[in-house]
Order: sequence, then structure tokens, then C-alpha cells
Amino acid sequence: MRKGKQVIPNSRVAGASLVEVTVSMVLLSVIFLAAWMIFGQLIASSSQRLVRSAEAQAEAWLDASLAEQDFLPDRQFTEWGQLERKVSPHPDYYGLVLLEVRALGADAREIAHVQQWVYVEE
Repeated sequence: MRKGKQVIPNSRVAGASLVEVTVSMVLLSVIFLAAWMIFGQLIASSSQRLVRSAEAQAEAWLDASLAEQDFLPDRQFTEWGQLERKVSPHPDYYGLVLLEVRALGADAREIAHVQQWVYVEE
């Protein structure tokens, strides 16, 4: 019988490969977690840009819309009180936001309420 062809298990080598596998799995998990966190940050910053862009488009739309209804935004809103704006992302379509504007008078009476879907391009 030739001893050169026989494989004799060495416990030291087997233990080292188990450590190597464990370290490799931990490193892969850390890399995956870091990539996931970076991806999440990219999504969050894109969403913030979308909302800022929607607010800018919404202001232009609001001025035009209220001008058509004979509201004078420069004068009337300063005299009557505050302008509230709520921009929320549409659940089904990326790039569509619902703009809801309420203009409240000094006595908290609603003087204008408009809703509009606005498509925002990045």
C-alpha cells in the first residue's frame, strides 16, 4: 500500500478552514450590510429632492390656480393669515405627489382649499 496517496485528516487544518469560513461569512455580512445602508441613504436623499422639487412646482401652480380664482396671494394671504402646504408621496407612482393647500383666514375660517396631483421630474 502506498502511503503517498492516503489522506490523513489533520484536526489543525480542519479547524483552520472552519475559522476561515466563519471569517468569510462575517466579512460578507458586513459588506452586505454596508451596501444596504448606502442604498438606503441614496433612496432617502432622492426622496428629499423629490419633495423639494414638488414644493417648488406646487408654489408656481398655486399662484396660477389662485389667480384664476381671483385670489391675490401677495395681498390676501398676508392679511388673512397663513398658508399651509402638505406634500405627500403617492403610494403607487414614483414622481407623483399630492399637493394639498389650505388658505386659512385670521378667524381660522378656510378661504381656499385646493388639491392637485403634481408629476415631478428629477
